Amino acid sequence: MKKLIFASLIVLGSNLYSTAQVNAHAIGVRLESHFTSSGAEFTYQHGFGNANRLELDAGGSGGLNYINGAVTGSFHWVNNIFEGFNWFLGPAAQISFYNYSNYNGTITNNAGIAFGLGAQGGVEYDINVHGFPFIFSVDARPLFNINEPTRVFGVSGAVSARYTF
Repeated sequence: MKKLIFASLIVLGSNLYSTAQVNAHAIGVRLESHFTSSGAEFTYQHGFGNANRLELDAGGSGGLNYINGAVTGSFHWVNNIFEGFNWFLGPAAQISFYNYSNYNGTITNNAGIAFGLGAQGGVEYDINVHGFPFIFSVDARPLFNINEPTRVFGVSGAVSARYTF
């Protein structure tokens, strides 16, 4: 029994750390939600070899008395779970443009540029394995904002759909 458990763990562990086949290019939409707002980003992915890619996102979000636009870059290490199903993780950096108008009754008409550093990670299903050129993913992006007065730390969760070419 111990040998069976040990062999299962080795197979599972090697499968989690095996590299995925990263597509050369992908373009699509990332629909995100923060603690206080929702938004959308146009997204582009550029593959580097079989296991790495760069993702560039541009979009905006808004809420009650709040507007935000951002450009985000992240680098992903992509690993295969099983055929077409991958997980990814990597560092991210963001430049955002914000405008608050009476935010929670404390700040009136505050606008500026913020810089953020963090990570992005998630899971994706690449249906190229079935002959369709699309990837669907779910991810989270926690960021520390360096100079934004009301949101020092934020996390956005998102679903994405991308066309691969």
